[in-house]
Amino acid sequence: YCECSHQQTMAYNLEQRKSLLPDINHLSLCVKDAHLTILDQRLLPDQEVWLSVNTVEDMWEHINTLAVRGAPLIGCAAALSLAIHAVNSWPAENEVVQKAEYLKTSRPTAVNLMYCCDKISQVGLATPDYSPQNICKIAYELIQEDSSKCDAMSTFGASLINEGENILHHCNTGSLATMGAGTALGVIRKVFCLPFLLSYLFSLPSSFILLLFYVFFVFFVFFVFFVFFVFFVFFV
Repeated sequence: YCECSHQQTMAYNLEQRKSLLPDINHLSLCVKDAHLTILDQRLLPDQEVWLSVNTVEDMWEHINTLAVRGAPLIGCAAALSLAIHAVNSWPAENEVVQKAEYLKTSRPTAVNLMYCCDKISQVGLATPDYSPQNICKIAYELIQEDSSKCDAMSTFGASLINEGENILHHCNTGSLATMGAGTALGVIRKVFCLPFLLSYLFSLPSSFILLLFYVFFVFFVFFVFFVFFVFFVFFV
C-alpha cells in the first residue's frame, strides 16, 4: 500500500466511518457512530453494562473473559472488531492476518470465531482485498449470514414440533448468543407464532447445574452425618 493511501484513510471523518460501519442495534452488540460496544454477559441478569471495543485487543479480552458469549456472537463480534481496526488504521495485509490469528487465541474451541476470522483473512483467495471497505463488507455479510441461518434453523425446527409436545431449552441462546433470533430459542419463538400451544421448559447452563449438584451433595453429606449422630447418641 502506498503512503498516500494510508494518509487518506487516516483522514476519514465520522460520516465516512459511519458509511463503512452502519449502525447496529442488537440485544447484545451495538454499533453507533462507528463505535462498537458489547453487552457484558457476566453481569446478567442483575446488571446491564455495555463495554467499549476500541481495539482488537479489547475484543480479545472480552471474549477471553466470557463477557461475550455464544459461538455465533463471538465470531461476528470478532469480525466487527477487525473491521473497525481496518477503518482506523488501514493495516497492511500481514497485519490483518496477524490480528485475526491473534483473536483466534481468545477462545480456541469457538468454531464460529475461527470461521469468521478466516473469512476476514480471506483464507484461500488468490487475490485478497484488505481494504477497509472490503473488510467491513465481509464483517457485515457475516452478520447477515448468521441472522439468515438463525431464521432458517428456526423455521425448520418449528416444522418438527407438533401440538402438545414439550420443549426443553438448554443454556445460553437467542439474541444474546447470536446475531439473529437464536438457534434453539429461535425454534421456540417460531413455534409460538403457530396456532397451537406447547409446554416450554428452560434448563440452566451446565455450570449452574454443576453448582446445584455440589450444593445438593454437601447437604446430603451433612444429612447423613446428622442421622448417624442422632442414632449413636440416642440408640447406642
